[in-house]
Formats: sequence, C-alpha cells, structure tokens
Amino acid sequence: MIEFFQKLRKTRLVGYSLFVTIVYAIVILTLLYTHFPINDKIDLAKVVIHWVLLSASSYMIISVLAFNKYINSILLPVFFILSAFGSYFSYQFDMIFNEALLESVFETNIHESLDLVSFELIVYLLVIISLSIWLVRIRFSNSSSGLNFGYFFLLLSSFFIFNSVNAKRNNTLFQKVPFSYYHAYQNLLENEEELSVVRKDISQGAVSNSDSLIVIIVIGEAQRSDHVGANGYYRNTMPLVEKRGSIFFPNIYSEWTHTNKSLPLILTRADSTDYSISYKEKSFISIFDNCGFSTSWLGNQIPGSTYKPFIEENKYIYINRPELSVYSNTKKLDTDLLPIIEKRIEGLSSKKLIVVHQIGSHWWYNSHYPDTLSFYKPTLVGKNFTDKYIKEYINSYDNTIRYTDIFVDNIISKIQNKNSVLIYLSDHGESMGENGKWLHANEVDEERNPACFVWLSDEYKSQFPEKFEKLKVNRLKRFRTDFLFHSALDVSDISSEYLVEKLSLFW
Repeated sequence: MIEFFQKLRKTRLVGYSLFVTIVYAIVILTLLYTHFPINDKIDLAKVVIHWVLLSASSYMIISVLAFNKYINSILLPVFFILSAFGSYFSYQFDMIFNEALLESVFETNIHESLDLVSFELIVYLLVIISLSIWLVRIRFSNSSSGLNFGYFFLLLSSFFIFNSVNAKRNNTLFQKVPFSYYHAYQNLLENEEELSVVRKDISQGAVSNSDSLIVIIVIGEAQRSDHVGANGYYRNTMPLVEKRGSIFFPNIYSEWTHTNKSLPLILTRADSTDYSISYKEKSFISIFDNCGFSTSWLGNQIPGSTYKPFIEENKYIYINRPELSVYSNTKKLDTDLLPIIEKRIEGLSSKKLIVVHQIGSHWWYNSHYPDTLSFYKPTLVGKNFTDKYIKEYINSYDNTIRYTDIFVDNIISKIQNKNSVLIYLSDHGESMGENGKWLHANEVDEERNPACFVWLSDEYKSQFPEKFEKLKVNRLKRFRTDFLFHSALDVSDISSEYLVEKLSLFW
C-alpha cells in the first residue's frame, strides 16, 4: 500500500486525475443510487453502467481542476464538499438539486438551513474534507504537469460521453451531482426569462354571470384514456368517480406527448394551428381572476419554465415537496394536496377557480400510490423496461389510476353539496411497450389519447340543465386538448370575446 502511494506521488497528471475520479465516484457518487429499486441483474447492470458513465463524465471536471496545482488546491475541496452535500441529501431524503431547491436556498434563512444539519452529515463532510486535502497534497508533491496526448484524449472522451448520454437519455446525467448544480441554475435562469416576457392580457371585457361557483380543474399526468373502465378497459380503474355520475370523454387528442409542451396548449388559447399564442398571451386563469374568482394553483410537480408564467397568474400558489423529482423513488402522493385543497374550497370567496396539477401516473409508478393500495398485483420491483415484466408494469400503472380515482373522489366529496364543477384532463397518455416504446414523449397514438371526464354537482345541473345535456350529447365526439380553455369559461358562465363556443364540451 505504501509503495502504491509513493508511485502515485510520482505519477503524471492523467494517473492523478483518474485516481481522484475513482475516489470521488466511490465516496460521493455511490450515495446517489441508494434509492434505486433493483429487481434482477439487468437492473443492477443499469445502475452500475449509469454510475460508470457519471464517473467518467466527472473526470472532465476533475482533470481540468488538476491542470494547475494551485487552482486544484482551492477548487478541488470546494468541488468535493458541494458534491458531498448533494449526494448526502439524495441518500438521506431522495432529494434532487433542481431549480426549485435552488430557488428555496436563496429564500431560506440560516435557522431553517441549520435544521437540515445532522451529526451524520457533519461526520461525512469531515471525511470528505480530509480526503480532498489529502488529494491536494498528492498533487502538490507531483511537480510534473504530465500534459500529453493521453490527458487530452481522456478529457475529450469524458466530454463526449457526457454529451452523448445526455442527448440519448434526456439529460439523465444532468439530474445527478455534480452536473445538477449547473442544470438547476440554467433552469432557474430559463424560468426567470419566461416570467419576464410581457404577455397580452386577454381578461379585459370578460364578464362573470355567476354569483357563487367553485370550478376545479384537475390536470392529470400521463393517464391514457384506454386504461379507464368507463371507456371500455377490462378493469374498472375509476369506479368511484364513475359512480359519482361523471361524464367520460374517450376521444380526446393531445397534440403533444410531454408536459412542457402540452400544458401551455391546454391553459391558453393556443391550438394546433397556432401554438405561438402560448408564448404571447396569458391563460384562462387571468380571465377568472379579472372576473372576481379566487384563483389557486396546487401542484405536485416542479413547475416547468413553459407553463410557470401561467401558474404565476394565480393569487395563491402551493407546490408540494419540490425537492423531489418526478422520477424520485420516494413516495410523493397526490393526496398530500387534499388538506390544502379543502382550505381553498372553504375560503371566503364565493367564486373559486382551483387548478390541481397531479403527479398522477408519472414514472416511477410505485412512488405515486401507497403500497397498501396495490389493487393489482404483482407490481414492479425494478425499473427494467422489458416485455418480461409487462404484467407488473401495467399493474403498477393501473394502480396509479385507481389512486387518482380515490384522490378525485375525495375532492368531489368536499364540493358535492355546492354549486360546483370538476374537469379532469390528463396532459398526455403513456406507452406500455407498444412498438418498443415506454413512458411518454414518444410520437405515438397511445400517448396522444389522454383520459378526460367531467363531474357536475346537482345544484349546478339544476341551474344549467342545458350544459349538462350538451355534455352528454358530446361525450363521444373527438376533441383536442385545447378544448379546456373554452370549456372552462363556458362552464363557468363567463362571457369573453376569446371564448369559441364550438370548441367547448358544453356547446
């Protein structure tokens, strides 16, 4: 061992950088994978491969820092400490350092920050600091820069791996330390840029004809229409809301198959012929606000930059546990929002618009419903996309829909005796292995047919019987998801020059 370290002191820059990368990968990066579910050798292989690729990509940072021993002496300990913070909180809380967490860091006071400091964290950081100082000393004992073809080849190879993997798997390495810090900062800047855009106010001239009304719009996540029992699926996946007399719409078409593109189309006057409106105008929320509605956005996902401006139109905003990624392995349940929803329902205003943005049926499915409510078994254990586990995959997915059923039924129970409306629309569908496709963001039919239904209270139906009848007549018609803008205004009895009645479910 002593002979090894004596050789290390004499090694050139390439050897030093490789050694530091190995130490960094073992003591820091390994912690990032502790929550990953492993079912078989394939799952384990995927974790190991991802760890290797992340380690190889980290080499480009470490080798650049090592280029100059004075720079290395200052920045290497900083790099190790910052990475250690990120990896520890990922290990302890399954947190990802994202733009929401970065934003909260700027807003958090010192006393709140100290609440997260534990004895284990202090010990871990002391170990990391000691290691980094030791590695700095090794670099100082090596007078040779070691610049050669090997150094530049490995540096370029590391950069190539990082670039290629992120392009292939949608920024997968950017989600992990150390790159998540940069990614979070970039996303934060992108959010601020979107919020700074001056959008056309379309609320002027709109008139509300109702004195008392509660409108709840639930934006679902990745729930496909053909996995709903009322639409012909062999499982009755939404028995509770169906029993409530909800009207289901099986023929909804989504232009986009991922949230960041789909939501701006749903919330604004944009349509398939002119998507640019979503960049230029405000959403229907601004119209409700101008018409005296108390407006709320209650989200269970981190707001994306493309639709965050519309969230900001609300008077009240609540985002549940933004430190958890949608891909987190820690339980993140939509029912966590129920106490907040109830408070908004019982608020003083007689007119309320409440937009609820679900985590719904987003991957990893098992994280979005309690284990005690696994209606369909067996369920997934690992994250292996293969037909071998298609039964488990579908069971876990269908369990998320059953849980959405419970969640929405709970909301309805709080408004059933009021003049109220609930519209449910998922942002897109999900692939179940058809043609080798999984999850979403694929340009396939299965993902373009999201689930949708409408529930009306008895009081509302007695006040607007014609809208209820139109809803039943239109049930099997084909609508694009841009119906929501017009339907939200129509069902709320709001007059606006921007309402196109023929695009409404109630016309």
